[in-house]
Amino acid sequence: MLLLPAAPAWAHFGGDQGERRVSADLWASLRRPGLERARQLQLAAEEEERQALRQLPDEWSRICRHALSPQGEELSIAMLRGRLRGLKSLLRHALERRAHLDGALTRIERAVALDPENPELLFTWARMLQFWENPSSLTGCRSERRDEEALAVYARLRELDPEFMPASVAASEGILLTRLSRYGDATEAYLRAIALSLDPERSANSHYNLAEVSMLDGQLERALAHYRRALDVAREPHLQLLALWGLAVAYDRLGEHQAAIEHARKASYADGRQLRILRSPSVFFVPRHELHYYEALGHEALADAAESPEQRITALQAALRSWHAFLAAAGPEGAFAADARDNLRRLQVALGAQRDKTKAEALP
Repeated sequence: MLLLPAAPAWAHFGGDQGERRVSADLWASLRRPGLERARQLQLAAEEEERQALRQLPDEWSRICRHALSPQGEELSIAMLRGRLRGLKSLLRHALERRAHLDGALTRIERAVALDPENPELLFTWARMLQFWENPSSLTGCRSERRDEEALAVYARLRELDPEFMPASVAASEGILLTRLSRYGDATEAYLRAIALSLDPERSANSHYNLAEVSMLDGQLERALAHYRRALDVAREPHLQLLALWGLAVAYDRLGEHQAAIEHARKASYADGRQLRILRSPSVFFVPRHELHYYEALGHEALADAAESPEQRITALQAALRSWHAFLAAAGPEGAFAADARDNLRRLQVALGAQRDKTKAEALP
């Protein structure tokens, strides 16, 4: 599953909900002197957060998985050792990022204690909890998260002030719930985010994420509809590409294989006849083996457009490797394993036929 990351801490979260409100004006400060101290603590916390994201702008687990994933070829032992050395260096930055976020959380929690009914402080607190990550495994790319705590703070914010940036809050909750594999709850959050957004372009991410969650939940027709909507309203090429890939997989799982290959071809051609975006550090898959399903369709689309028999054979072989990898990870009874087996058998026949044809044409 491809899931778009949350915006950076200093990004503008408004737009669909109006301007971000100021937490303490002059008169409130005069009535409650502690509010000025809370504001100072918030500014200090946000500076710590900026320092954290300067240490490592992306999630440790995502960078780790990207570094250890083969980019079109199997990693050799030497390549793997080299990447592990690089990851050890990045691990130091990840730990420094966590230390800065720990400092940010200490300050924002003190600010909330001084001004517990300030929705802006609660939003900042929840966001910092959402970013927090503690690397727990180098080779397994695992990390500890504080997603449940972040959800609790978002819930507290919604109860305190339902009108404070509701679309952004709902979208953030959807991401957290998806990470926790609570797909039904994530669906409700994304639907709420879409309903509350006043700008269709800003709702593109939520449509896309809702489509992904719907597919994981087996709701393929709903997934198709929201992929289409995301493609219609998205302005970012990155998101348009992801929506095309999502459509390809949804069509395949609905039994419309030719439509699937056509969308995979459009996506790969828009990416320079490559599948690079599928292994971009800015996206990840839940479960992780979903990557192989996407890549299998992509390799088959490239095989159909191959300019020589040799290129077609190479692409078909790559597609077969991806189907084998998907099935090995998903298991015989895993979600969409039956679709993968059907595609595997069909491509085995196609590869055999192409090899026979190539041999026959080579005969004098």
